[in-house]
Amino acid sequence: MSYSFSSKKLLVAIISGLSSMFIAPSVAVADNLDSGVYVNLNAGAGGQLSLNNISGGLAGSVNVGYNFNPYLAVDAGFNSLGGIGVFGISSSRIYALSAKASLPLGNIFYLYGRLGLGYDNSTYTNVWDNTSEYNTAVTLMAAGAAFHLGKHFELHLEDSFFIPLNTQPPASTTNMLQLGVQYNF
Repeated sequence: MSYSFSSKKLLVAIISGLSSMFIAPSVAVADNLDSGVYVNLNAGAGGQLSLNNISGGLAGSVNVGYNFNPYLAVDAGFNSLGGIGVFGISSSRIYALSAKASLPLGNIFYLYGRLGLGYDNSTYTNVWDNTSEYNTAVTLMAAGAAFHLGKHFELHLEDSFFIPLNTQPPASTTNMLQLGVQYNF
């Protein structure tokens, strides 16, 4: 097959354009990573579902992490949820370690997912003022979207699920939808 001079230019332009779609976002995101260390603060709403209660309330979390590259990070976090439910009041404090995978989709936007393990320390007070406390290991699954707001700041929205590894009552599944800000050092 013979190519004319103009079709070779067109082929080179197409290949260059397609490769820049994948290389440019990686370089732009990598430029935002100085030391790799980050801290994020999040606030939102959440809920718990267990055999004893269905509750909802305010949620908050803080995470400290390290970006190995634009695609992979690890973080450690503290998550808190307090809620009023159908049959009582519940609160949950979850400590978690997770791996974070990111997919840059342009210069300022990326999607990410987190998967990890944690420890849930929860209390539940029923309508008769009986309080119980339980501790269990949990699996963390989360998905989110983030926008870079300059070299050091980003804004993100994340939906996190903490699923108990122990299915014995009163273990509860916790869900948190949070908006947060992250500072990249």
